Amino acid sequence: KHIIINVGRQFGSGGKRVAEALGEKLGIPVYDNELIVKAAEESGFSESLFKERDEKRRPWNVGNIFGANRYGDPCMGGLNDGEIFKMQSDVIRKIAAEGSAVFVGRASDYVLRDMECLDVFVWRRGAPG
Repeated sequence: KHIIINVGRQFGSGGKRVAEALGEKLGIPVYDNELIVKAAEESGFSESLFKERDEKRRPWNVGNIFGANRYGDPCMGGLNDGEIFKMQSDVIRKIAAEGSAVFVGRASDYVLRDMECLDVFVWRRGAPG
């Protein structure tokens, strides 16, 4: 049996450090920006396109995820948020199926909602919640 941990985090909370500590303590690989590289490799699109979109930190648009925006973003080679989300989701599912992993963000708790996982959310100290 393998262990899947999804670490969601609030901006500035140190969630990535928490995920890295969990991964180190448990001997489990941690995936964050590596997901961008893997999604680019598997899709055949440029890694820079995925990184550019990730740096914009645009919230996922539900309409795009379900195909409402069929024309895509010309700056992303015609890819829309939904298509990028699907590519990253496919990579997350593939990694989770192959073995233990700690995922940082990227809606991994949603993507893996049908699997047995530990979902953790890290808040920023002093933040409402």
